[in-house]
Amino acid sequence: MNNVIIIGCGFAGLEAAFMLRELGYKDGLTVVNRSEDMVFTPSLIWIPPRRRTLEELSIKLKPVLSFKNINFICGEVASIDAKNSTVALVNGRSLDYDYLIIALGWQSKRSHIKGNEKILFPCDVPDVLKLTEAIGKMENGSITFAIEGERPGPGAEFLGWIDVYLRERGIRDRFTLNLVDEKHKLLVHLGRQACEILTANFKERRINLYLGKNLVAAKSDIAILEGGIEIPSDLICAIGKVEAPKPLQKLDFSEADGFIPVNNDLTSKAYNNIYVAGDAASFGIKKVPKVAPLAIEQAQIAAINLISSLGVGRKRFFDVSSALANVKILSDFGGIAALAQGNKTLQCNTAIGMLKVLIERRYLSMHRAGRVARHVA
Repeated sequence: MNNVIIIGCGFAGLEAAFMLRELGYKDGLTVVNRSEDMVFTPSLIWIPPRRRTLEELSIKLKPVLSFKNINFICGEVASIDAKNSTVALVNGRSLDYDYLIIALGWQSKRSHIKGNEKILFPCDVPDVLKLTEAIGKMENGSITFAIEGERPGPGAEFLGWIDVYLRERGIRDRFTLNLVDEKHKLLVHLGRQACEILTANFKERRINLYLGKNLVAAKSDIAILEGGIEIPSDLICAIGKVEAPKPLQKLDFSEADGFIPVNNDLTSKAYNNIYVAGDAASFGIKKVPKVAPLAIEQAQIAAINLISSLGVGRKRFFDVSSALANVKILSDFGGIAALAQGNKTLQCNTAIGMLKVLIERRYLSMHRAGRVARHVA
C-alpha cells in the first residue's frame, strides 16, 4: 500500500488530490493545509469594494475532501526530511510518505522594502481583510499601490476597483489614488495595446501614474520611491514580488529563493518520489507565470505521472515553452478589463470583465462538488 501526502491545498494541491482519485488511486491520500479553507484568490480584488466576501470565495476543505475519501489535516508544515520521506508539522506531528506532492505556493516578499511593517500586501488574505476594513473607514486621504515582480496585475486591479468603490460612496473627490509601476510591468504582463488603453483610462479616472519607478521604503504617511521621490500616502499597498514559504526555504534541494527545481515530469531534480506543482516549482531561467491555470495544469500532470510511476498509464510532461506562449491572463480594473496571451493583448474593453466572474463561478461550483477543472490533453 502506498501513501501519498500533498502539502498545500490551493489551486495545485486541491486539483492534484481530486485528480489522483479520479485516476483510480485508492491507497492512502492525505492533504495538509494551514487553513481549513481554500480561497479563490483571483477574486480577492473584489473584497475591498464589497463585491465579494471571503466566505463567498472559500471552499471548506474537510467536507469536500472527505467526500473523496481523502484525509485532511489542518496544520502548518515545519520541515521536510526528503532523505527519510517524512514531513514534520509545527505541532510536533510527523507524517511518513511514499510520495510527496509539494503545492505550498508562494508568500509575498516583504523584506526588500524598508518599513514594510507599514505596508499592506493584499494578495495575502489577512492583509486584504485589513485593507477592506481600512477603506471602509476612510473618508479622505491618499492611497498608493506599488506593483512589481512576478504578479503585477492584481495591484492595478485592486486600485481600479477601489476607485469604483469610492465613486459609489460619493467621496472619490476627497482621495488621491497613486499607482507605482516598477519597470512598466503591466506592459509585459498585458501587452502594449492593453497597457496603453489602461494608462489612458487611469489618467481619465485621475489615478496618478508613476511608471518605471520602484517602491523602496515606507514611512507612516509617505511612500518613498527610488530616486528619493516621496508620495504622501495614508495607505500603502505593495503587490508582486514573491518568495517561497518558509518550510521550502530550508530545503537542501531548493533554490536560494526557496522554489524547487523540477524536471519536465514535475519531479524534483533531487528526489524522484517528490513532485512539485504550481507556484512552488522552478523551471530555471524560464520564468513561468505564477497563475492559477498553470498551477492546475501542473497538478494534473503531477498526478498522472505519480500514477504512471505505480505502473498505470503513460507519463505526461509540462511544456514550459508552450505554457509561456499560450497562458492567458485576465485582469479586471473596474469598468475595464484586459485579456492577454503570451504577453500580447487579445481584448481590452468593458465587457470582457464578465468572463472573470464566470470563471470564478465555474471553478467554485465544480470544486465544491469535488470535480477536477479539466483534463490534460
